[in-house]
Amino acid sequence: MKKIYLRTLISAGLGAILGIFCIIGVSKRIPTVILTSSSIYLLGAWYNRLIMGIMIGLAGELHFLGEKYRIPESIIRGIVIGAIISVSFSFLIQQPTWTYFFAGIAYGLVIDLVSTLIIKKVSKKE
Repeated sequence: MKKIYLRTLISAGLGAILGIFCIIGVSKRIPTVILTSSSIYLLGAWYNRLIMGIMIGLAGELHFLGEKYRIPESIIRGIVIGAIISVSFSFLIQQPTWTYFFAGIAYGLVIDLVSTLIIKKVSKKE
């Protein structure tokens, strides 16, 4: 399997898993009166993290530092993509949330770093 496809699958899976944590976090901040009718909002939070994972997976071939700087490169790339993807859900809603934005940066870093390390390990075995 090509590395880009494997990386995209790994990143999308991580995004889906971390999206579940976002649903838990977002649901804690929603008042209980609104919580019963907020399934679309919570699905949007999860979907945002899934899209973040897919975008990070597809950006795996984006190299801007060099071969020996793959780890710092993945950290920077994950932070940047996480911030860009999280802006839409964090600040373009009625009640802007910084928590969701910073969680997106952290999740972007985690998704890119973990997928980079897994691909690096798989590449050494080949």
